[in-house]
Amino acid sequence: MKKILSFIMAITILYGLMLSPSATGLTDTSNRPIFDDSRLVETMLENQTLIETGKAALRLRTSQTSLPVPKLYQNGGNSWDSVVLNNSGGVTIARAGCALTSFTMIHRYLGGSLDPSGMNTRLGNAAYPLNYLTAANAFGYSILNYSRADQSYTNTLNFCVGALLDNHPVLIGMRQGTAANPTNTHFVVARGYYSTSILIHDPNAQKNALVLSDYTSYGWTVDRLYVFA
Repeated sequence: MKKILSFIMAITILYGLMLSPSATGLTDTSNRPIFDDSRLVETMLENQTLIETGKAALRLRTSQTSLPVPKLYQNGGNSWDSVVLNNSGGVTIARAGCALTSFTMIHRYLGGSLDPSGMNTRLGNAAYPLNYLTAANAFGYSILNYSRADQSYTNTLNFCVGALLDNHPVLIGMRQGTAANPTNTHFVVARGYYSTSILIHDPNAQKNALVLSDYTSYGWTVDRLYVFA
Protein backbone atom coordinates (compact mmCIF):
# COMPACT_ATOMS: atom_id res chain seq x y z
CA MET A 1 0.00 0.00 0.00
CA LYS A 2 2.84 2.38 0.90
CA LYS A 3 4.50 1.67 -2.46
CA ILE A 4 1.25 2.46 -4.29
CA LEU A 5 0.81 5.75 -2.38
CA SER A 6 4.42 6.72 -3.06
CA PHE A 7 3.95 5.97 -6.78
CA ILE A 8 0.79 8.09 -6.93
CA MET A 9 2.51 10.95 -5.12
CA ALA A 10 5.49 10.78 -7.49
CA ILE A 11 3.20 10.90 -10.53
CA THR A 12 1.38 13.90 -9.03
CA ILE A 13 4.64 15.79 -8.58
CA LEU A 14 5.83 14.90 -12.08
CA TYR A 15 2.59 16.25 -13.51
CA GLY A 16 3.05 19.46 -11.57
CA LEU A 17 6.56 19.92 -12.92
CA MET A 18 5.25 19.52 -16.45
CA LEU A 19 2.96 22.53 -16.12
CA SER A 20 3.96 25.62 -18.06
CA PRO A 21 6.18 27.96 -16.03
CA SER A 22 4.99 30.93 -18.09
CA ALA A 23 1.59 31.00 -16.40
CA THR A 24 1.71 33.29 -13.39
CA GLY A 25 -0.48 34.13 -10.47
CA LEU A 26 -3.04 36.87 -10.89
CA THR A 27 -2.31 40.32 -9.60
CA ASP A 28 -4.14 43.61 -9.20
CA THR A 29 -2.74 46.00 -11.81
CA SER A 30 -3.14 48.90 -9.39
CA ASN A 31 -0.21 47.25 -7.53
CA ARG A 32 -2.05 47.33 -4.20
CA PRO A 33 -1.05 44.68 -1.67
CA ILE A 34 -3.38 41.69 -1.45
CA PHE A 35 -2.35 40.78 2.11
CA ASP A 36 -2.06 43.18 5.02
CA ASP A 37 0.45 42.49 7.79
CA SER A 38 2.34 45.75 7.48
CA ARG A 39 2.27 46.42 11.23
CA LEU A 40 3.65 43.03 12.16
CA VAL A 41 7.17 42.87 13.63
CA GLU A 42 9.17 40.00 12.18
CA THR A 43 10.82 37.54 14.55
CA MET A 44 12.23 34.13 13.70
CA LEU A 45 12.66 33.01 17.32
CA GLU A 46 9.05 31.84 17.55
CA ASN A 47 9.57 29.70 14.47
CA GLN A 48 12.79 27.97 15.50
CA THR A 49 11.15 24.92 17.09
CA LEU A 50 8.96 24.48 14.03
CA ILE A 51 11.94 24.75 11.68
CA GLU A 52 14.04 22.31 13.73
CA THR A 53 11.16 19.80 13.66
CA GLY A 54 11.11 20.03 9.89
CA LYS A 55 14.88 19.64 9.62
CA ALA A 56 14.84 16.59 11.89
CA ALA A 57 12.06 14.94 9.89
CA LEU A 58 13.91 15.46 6.64
CA ARG A 59 17.16 14.10 8.14
CA LEU A 60 15.28 11.00 9.29
CA ARG A 61 13.72 10.73 5.83
CA THR A 62 10.17 11.08 7.10
CA SER A 63 9.42 11.40 3.45
CA GLN A 64 5.81 12.44 3.07
CA THR A 65 2.56 13.63 4.53
CA SER A 66 -0.63 15.03 3.03
CA LEU A 67 -3.44 16.89 4.78
CA PRO A 68 -7.07 16.77 3.56
CA VAL A 69 -7.28 20.47 2.73
CA PRO A 70 -10.28 21.21 0.48
CA LYS A 71 -9.27 22.73 -2.86
CA LEU A 72 -10.87 25.95 -4.08
CA TYR A 73 -10.16 28.18 -7.06
CA GLN A 74 -10.40 31.94 -7.30
CA ASN A 75 -11.26 31.67 -10.99
CA GLY A 76 -12.21 29.09 -13.58
CA GLY A 77 -15.99 29.25 -13.70
CA ASN A 78 -17.03 29.43 -10.05
CA SER A 79 -20.10 31.31 -8.87
CA TRP A 80 -17.82 33.75 -7.01
CA ASP A 81 -15.44 34.56 -9.87
CA SER A 82 -17.14 37.87 -10.66
CA VAL A 83 -17.77 38.88 -7.04
CA VAL A 84 -16.06 42.19 -6.28
CA LEU A 85 -13.62 42.08 -3.38
CA ASN A 86 -14.66 44.40 -0.56
CA ASN A 87 -12.59 47.59 -0.34
CA SER A 88 -10.95 46.87 -3.73
CA GLY A 89 -12.50 49.54 -5.92
CA GLY A 90 -13.95 47.00 -8.34
CA VAL A 91 -11.41 44.17 -8.40
CA THR A 92 -12.94 40.68 -8.59
CA ILE A 93 -12.08 37.51 -6.70
CA ALA A 94 -11.03 35.92 -10.02
CA ARG A 95 -8.54 38.70 -10.62
CA ALA A 96 -6.96 39.19 -7.19
CA GLY A 97 -8.59 36.87 -4.70
CA CYS A 98 -5.75 34.39 -4.24
CA ALA A 99 -5.05 35.38 -0.62
CA LEU A 100 -8.77 35.34 0.25
CA THR A 101 -9.31 31.99 -1.48
CA SER A 102 -6.22 30.42 0.11
CA PHE A 103 -7.36 31.53 3.55
CA THR A 104 -10.80 30.09 2.77
CA MET A 105 -9.21 26.70 2.02
CA ILE A 106 -7.57 26.73 5.46
CA HIS A 107 -10.88 27.83 6.97
CA ARG A 108 -12.56 24.80 5.36
CA TYR A 109 -9.82 22.50 6.66
CA LEU A 110 -10.42 23.87 10.16
CA GLY A 111 -14.10 22.94 9.92
CA GLY A 112 -15.60 26.06 8.35
CA SER A 113 -18.15 26.10 5.56
CA LEU A 114 -17.71 29.44 3.76
CA ASP A 115 -16.75 29.77 0.11
CA PRO A 116 -14.68 32.73 -1.13
CA SER A 117 -17.78 34.85 -1.69
CA GLY A 118 -19.01 34.16 1.83
CA MET A 119 -15.55 34.86 3.22
CA ASN A 120 -15.50 38.18 1.35
CA THR A 121 -18.79 39.12 3.00
CA ARG A 122 -17.73 37.92 6.45
CA LEU A 123 -14.45 39.87 6.47
CA GLY A 124 -15.86 43.11 5.06
CA ASN A 125 -13.16 45.68 4.34
CA ALA A 126 -10.54 43.27 5.72
CA ALA A 127 -11.06 41.01 2.69
CA TYR A 128 -8.86 43.14 0.41
CA PRO A 129 -6.11 43.39 1.20
CA LEU A 130 -6.65 40.32 3.38
CA ASN A 131 -5.88 41.40 6.95
CA TYR A 132 -4.24 38.43 8.63
CA LEU A 133 -5.28 39.38 12.17
CA THR A 134 -8.88 40.37 11.41
CA ALA A 135 -9.30 37.17 9.41
CA ALA A 136 -8.01 35.06 12.30
CA ASN A 137 -10.08 36.88 14.92
CA ALA A 138 -13.26 36.55 12.85
CA PHE A 139 -13.20 32.80 13.49
CA GLY A 140 -11.33 32.62 16.78
CA TYR A 141 -8.20 31.23 15.12
CA SER A 142 -4.72 31.51 16.58
CA ILE A 143 -1.66 32.41 14.52
CA LEU A 144 0.79 29.78 15.69
CA ASN A 145 3.74 30.77 13.51
CA TYR A 146 4.47 33.35 10.87
CA SER A 147 7.24 34.89 8.82
CA ARG A 148 7.13 38.00 6.66
CA ALA A 149 10.78 37.87 5.57
CA ASP A 150 12.17 36.59 2.27
CA GLN A 151 12.80 32.85 2.51
CA SER A 152 15.01 30.42 0.63
CA TYR A 153 13.36 27.25 -0.60
CA THR A 154 15.19 25.26 2.10
CA ASN A 155 13.89 27.50 4.88
CA THR A 156 10.39 27.35 3.43
CA LEU A 157 10.58 23.55 3.26
CA ASN A 158 11.73 23.23 6.88
CA PHE A 159 9.02 25.62 8.09
CA CYS A 160 6.28 23.86 6.13
CA VAL A 161 7.35 20.32 7.08
CA GLY A 162 7.39 21.30 10.75
CA ALA A 163 3.85 22.68 10.49
CA LEU A 164 2.48 19.88 8.32
CA LEU A 165 3.76 17.18 10.68
CA ASP A 166 1.71 18.93 13.36
CA ASN A 167 -1.33 18.75 11.03
CA HIS A 168 -1.29 22.44 10.11
CA PRO A 169 -1.41 23.65 6.49
CA VAL A 170 0.60 26.79 5.69
CA LEU A 171 -0.53 29.95 3.91
CA ILE A 172 2.34 30.86 1.56
CA GLY A 173 2.72 34.26 -0.04
CA MET A 174 5.22 35.06 -2.77
CA ARG A 175 6.15 37.71 -5.26
CA GLN A 176 8.00 38.43 -8.45
CA GLY A 177 10.24 41.48 -8.46
CA THR A 178 11.68 43.22 -5.43
CA ALA A 179 10.01 43.78 -2.08
CA ALA A 180 9.89 47.50 -2.80
CA ASN A 181 8.53 47.04 -6.31
CA PRO A 182 6.80 43.67 -6.79
CA THR A 183 5.61 42.98 -10.31
CA ASN A 184 3.27 40.15 -9.33
CA THR A 185 2.04 38.55 -6.11
CA HIS A 186 0.35 35.25 -5.35
CA PHE A 187 -0.79 33.06 -2.43
CA VAL A 188 -1.10 29.27 -2.21
CA VAL A 189 -1.63 26.69 0.55
CA ALA A 190 0.99 24.11 1.51
CA ARG A 191 -1.03 20.95 2.16
CA GLY A 192 1.71 18.29 2.25
CA TYR A 193 5.20 17.32 1.22
CA TYR A 194 6.89 14.45 -0.60
CA SER A 195 10.65 14.10 -0.19
CA THR A 196 11.78 17.74 -0.71
CA SER A 197 8.74 18.85 -2.71
CA ILE A 198 6.14 21.05 -1.04
CA LEU A 199 2.69 20.00 -2.23
CA ILE A 200 0.31 22.92 -2.69
CA HIS A 201 -3.24 23.87 -3.54
CA ASP A 202 -3.01 26.70 -6.06
CA PRO A 203 -6.15 28.90 -6.23
CA ASN A 204 -5.22 30.03 -9.74
CA ALA A 205 -7.00 27.56 -12.03
CA GLN A 206 -5.06 28.91 -15.03
CA LYS A 207 -1.82 27.49 -13.64
CA ASN A 208 -3.04 24.98 -11.04
CA ALA A 209 0.48 24.23 -9.81
CA LEU A 210 0.85 21.14 -7.64
CA VAL A 211 4.25 21.83 -6.09
CA LEU A 212 5.74 25.09 -4.82
CA SER A 213 8.82 24.75 -7.02
CA ASP A 214 6.58 25.42 -10.01
CA TYR A 215 6.80 29.00 -8.75
CA THR A 216 10.10 29.26 -6.89
CA SER A 217 12.07 27.75 -9.78
CA TYR A 218 10.81 30.52 -12.07
CA GLY A 219 11.60 33.74 -10.27
CA TRP A 220 9.11 33.77 -7.41
CA THR A 221 10.33 34.62 -3.88
CA VAL A 222 8.49 33.32 -0.82
CA ASP A 223 7.96 36.26 1.55
CA ARG A 224 4.98 35.20 3.71
CA LEU A 225 4.43 32.05 5.80
CA TYR A 226 1.41 31.81 8.11
CA VAL A 227 0.09 28.97 10.27
CA PHE A 228 -3.50 29.36 11.48
CA ALA A 229 -5.17 27.00 13.92
